[in-house]
Amino acid sequence: MVWGQAVICPLLQSEIGCDPARPLCSWCTQTAAKVEAAIQPAVIVNSKPQRACVDCGAPYVITSNRQQRCPSCRKKREQALNAEYQQSFRRRKQLGEKSRKELEA
Repeated sequence: MVWGQAVICPLLQSEIGCDPARPLCSWCTQTAAKVEAAIQPAVIVNSKPQRACVDCGAPYVITSNRQQRCPSCRKKREQALNAEYQQSFRRRKQLGEKSRKELEA
């Protein structure tokens, strides 16, 4: 039900227009209130600032001014960076052992 739209009132058994200038019966008033509540956007209870994640685009609550990723993407990113670091560390370690052996020989 939208204001100005004709509806059939079950109490009056007649078609009436839901007009704010006319007094409405209790059924029409309750129905109008329910429809308005459904049409209005949800009230944001959590008023903390949010950003969109640079990886997935999902909104998340900011916990730091430098934060760029949501918690799940941050964890994935940290795991990928740690894996990359470990691989480079192992490569450097292997190269270091080879050069030491060559120097000793």
